[in-house]
Amino acid sequence: MKKLFFVLMVILVVACSDLTDKENKLSQSDIDRYTGYAIIDSVSQIYNINFAGKPVGSQNLTTTCPNGGNVTITGSTGYSQNNGITTVDLMFQMTNCQTSKRTQNNLDLAVTLSGNISFKGSFNSSTDYNATNNQSDSLKISALINAPGFKPENVDETCKFSATVSNNTVSGYICERKFSY
Repeated sequence: MKKLFFVLMVILVVACSDLTDKENKLSQSDIDRYTGYAIIDSVSQIYNINFAGKPVGSQNLTTTCPNGGNVTITGSTGYSQNNGITTVDLMFQMTNCQTSKRTQNNLDLAVTLSGNISFKGSFNSSTDYNATNNQSDSLKISALINAPGFKPENVDETCKFSATVSNNTVSGYICERKFSY
C-alpha cells in the first residue's frame, strides 16, 4: 500500500510540474506578437536616432545599431510643413543589428536582426497618424523575450516578415504566422 501511495504521489508531482511548465510558457501567438513588436521597434529606434529632426531627401548612411551590429540605410525621407507629415521610403540592410526594449509593463525584448527590411509610408509624430509598412523577404531573427510571469523564450528563425501600422493598430506576418496588436 505504501508503495502504491508513493507511486501515485510521484505521478501527481510529475503531472503537476508538467502543467506548471505549460502554464508558464508563452503561446506561439504571444511570441510572434512580441517578436513583431521588437522588429518594428528596432526599425523605429534606428530611424529616430539617425533621421528624426535631420534634413530630408536622399539618404545613404552606414552606422552602428543601438546595441551593436551595423545597418546601411538607403532611400529617401520627406516632410511637409503644411501638415507635419513625414514620408519614408527606406531600406535597412542589417548585419547582426541589436536593439532592446523594456515596455511599461516590464516586458523585456532583445533582438538581433540580419537581412534587408523596408520601411515605407507616412506618419505624424505629433498625432496618432501612422500609415507605414515594414517588409522583408528573408530576415534572420534572433530574440529573447522576457515576459513577467512566464519563462524566457528564445526565437531563432529566418523567414519573411511583413507588418502594417495603421494609426495605433499593427497587423502582419512573421514566418507566415499572423500577428496583431
